[in-house]
Amino acid sequence: MRKLGALVWCLLFAPRCFAVEPATGQGVDRIGQGDLRNLYKELKEQKRDKDVEIYYKQETVIKEPEDQDAYLKHLLSELNKTLKKGKKQGVVRRVQGDLVEIDKGSVHKIRERDVYVVYDSSDRYKAKLEVEAIADATSIAVSYEREKKIEPGDAVRFRGQRKLLELGLIYGFDGIGGSRKYSGLGMIWEYNLRNGWGVDFLGTNFERIWEKRFDGEWQDGRFRIPLALGVRKYFYYPFWVSPFVGLGGSYLKVDLTHTYTGYPAAEGESQLSTIRLMPYFVIGTQFSGAQFHLNLEARYFHGPKLNIEPEPVKIRPTIYCGSISFAW
Repeated sequence: MRKLGALVWCLLFAPRCFAVEPATGQGVDRIGQGDLRNLYKELKEQKRDKDVEIYYKQETVIKEPEDQDAYLKHLLSELNKTLKKGKKQGVVRRVQGDLVEIDKGSVHKIRERDVYVVYDSSDRYKAKLEVEAIADATSIAVSYEREKKIEPGDAVRFRGQRKLLELGLIYGFDGIGGSRKYSGLGMIWEYNLRNGWGVDFLGTNFERIWEKRFDGEWQDGRFRIPLALGVRKYFYYPFWVSPFVGLGGSYLKVDLTHTYTGYPAAEGESQLSTIRLMPYFVIGTQFSGAQFHLNLEARYFHGPKLNIEPEPVKIRPTIYCGSISFAW
């Protein structure tokens, strides 16, 4: 019974563990002991899926009440209340440079790259935190986008988890019917950085079959956008809905044929095949779930003006895209 009571005490009150001085009976707060950067490094070196040592565990002298059953029931009740609160809200325990310790850990189902927002007592924004090292009942996070100094006791609220990689399918079309329609299916890969920045790569078959007829002559051709690479900036990230803007470059493959007939009998044909690079701009919104992300976006490609007979051709489509990705 004594061992079980001590175990519950460590889990419940580990973030604020006290040692009682025999002579005075006064509690001595041990929170400030130890260097936060060393503890951060030690936790980062722990292997995933291994038992993580509660690094702040120290020898504690506890004067237990005579009624052991009532004492144990009280501890279990308090532990249950703490776990029910989950990881949605917490407090800052201590700060050292850009490292911040919060009172949420693996027992609260904290995960790496969980993002918290720090608020002061007046509910004003201070900074964001991203969890990088996890113990049983506390975690160490790195602060960024800081506007005010973070202090112990500041409130933290869970915002979401930054997904490192996303891989999925994308479909696009330009919304114009007939022979002028761009459409195609492809793959999209994204790498998400801190601060809401990301890199995306597209391998697609966005294609347009094009033809135009004149008196006695006509043009026909094929425009393809097989590759695109760019950067984007998410706002309110991570969150279940995150608008974004971005830009990048794309690869354009053009094959054009000009066929003409003269009067009374002359006729001929000219062809143009070229590869160009063209910039693009994108705006859209991401809807995030636990493992899947849905993106709705519009991509404007600023392509070249091809001076061909009998009429120049501009390649500047706006392609509306939808993609669904698996994120981890």
